[in-house]
Amino acid sequence: NQIFSGLVQLDANLNVIPELAKTWKISKDKLVYEFHLRQDAYFHHGRQVTARDFVYSFTRLFHEKEVPPGIIQDYLRKIQGVEDYRTGRSDHIQGLKTLDLFTLEIRLERPYPSFLSVLSMDQAKVIPQEIVERLGGARFGREPVGSGPFRMDEWVADEHLRLLADKNYFGHKAHLDTLLFLHDPKDNPEWEKEAFLADELDAVQIREGQLAEILKQGNYKVMRRPELSLEFLAFNVQHPVFKDVRVRRAVSMALDKTALKKISGPGFEIATGLLPVGIPGYSPESKTLPHDKIKARKLLAAAGYNESNPLIIPLMTVTRSAYGIACDSVLVACLAEVGIKVDLQRITWGKFDEAISNRTAGAFQLSWIADLPDPDSFLYSLFVSRGSSNLFAYSNPKVDSLLEAGGRALNQVDRLEKYREAEQLIIEDAPLVPLFNVTTLYVLKNNVNGVELSPFGICSVPMERIWLTHAPTDLHADF
Repeated sequence: NQIFSGLVQLDANLNVIPELAKTWKISKDKLVYEFHLRQDAYFHHGRQVTARDFVYSFTRLFHEKEVPPGIIQDYLRKIQGVEDYRTGRSDHIQGLKTLDLFTLEIRLERPYPSFLSVLSMDQAKVIPQEIVERLGGARFGREPVGSGPFRMDEWVADEHLRLLADKNYFGHKAHLDTLLFLHDPKDNPEWEKEAFLADELDAVQIREGQLAEILKQGNYKVMRRPELSLEFLAFNVQHPVFKDVRVRRAVSMALDKTALKKISGPGFEIATGLLPVGIPGYSPESKTLPHDKIKARKLLAAAGYNESNPLIIPLMTVTRSAYGIACDSVLVACLAEVGIKVDLQRITWGKFDEAISNRTAGAFQLSWIADLPDPDSFLYSLFVSRGSSNLFAYSNPKVDSLLEAGGRALNQVDRLEKYREAEQLIIEDAPLVPLFNVTTLYVLKNNVNGVELSPFGICSVPMERIWLTHAPTDLHADF
């Protein structure tokens, strides 16, 4: 987000505002979007950004040998002609067209009310074709060239990443000359907090329970913002242990979320469903399966499990902190009360990510943060059959039908009615156990100003607006 820019962006309150597109028009039938680009935007290597660059950037996302499937492709498939291009029936995407050097037309197959928000996503940023093709995708990933407020200067693996302000940036000129992102050198979950207190970092994310201890060390700035996120326990419904919905429901009903919240502490609110506060369609009444140990035992018995044949579930986690270990202990204890044993596998993030991506994990714990302020970020992305982010191998034709119908609905009331029905069906099918919605907490040094924290967290902060009350020769910030 610091190196690249897109057609539009979201402000701290998740409103769509201009970025490279200075204005746009949407047809009455909501199918055609016409974007008029600013003419003072340049890539970091000096070339002007044009409408053709967006045609290339969006088309490249469907070069499946070069770009792995991801969330953005599921949304951009709504552009006319994407499937013909993907399957080789066409050599271009029909719905992407340059009307002139600085005018881009995007035509959709069907109306999609959140399409502008989709164009604000990370993967919808523009890239220069000649640099990507000269370097190759992998090298471009290490030596990126964008049109954002900062440009890449140095990347030392497992040590730091340094960005410098781009003096030719078309937007708000950065106050800071340097951003330095430091990697954890000690494999120590407490390192960031320790580095902040040692004046090695200007900003740090902490848990609410750590705040009092940190404030004893100094009078720091505190920023809180509820995340558009859901923390959950997930099941691969094609895994032999979890194919039976009775098993998944039994695990869900065995978990005492109040006990888990007590360990988690402030900043963690028990989820009422799949959607967090701030996403259209959220409602405060609980829609999740209740904590019911008696019913959990009955479900296990009906599935063929008992004292002589106990259910053993494989659970993957990347937990390293004392807090995480304590939470794991509570979870294991809850399941033990109904006769479920846990094979707890603590692995590295790399192996964890690989297992989830390859759908080989049995059960796993994860937090999912929205990519756009829309219920599709949770319902469509995670649960539509064969979706690239369907981590559960979950499929329900009725859910697919409701999500498809909701996605087409231009009337928000009709749309959310279908989505609420889909949400309840998903919860009953129990491919996951919703646990918590989280409030992000950042502590900043008192000389750090201009931080605009959105519900998407630190990654979406426009860092060109940050300024320090240091001498002008010391305008840099560490994160």
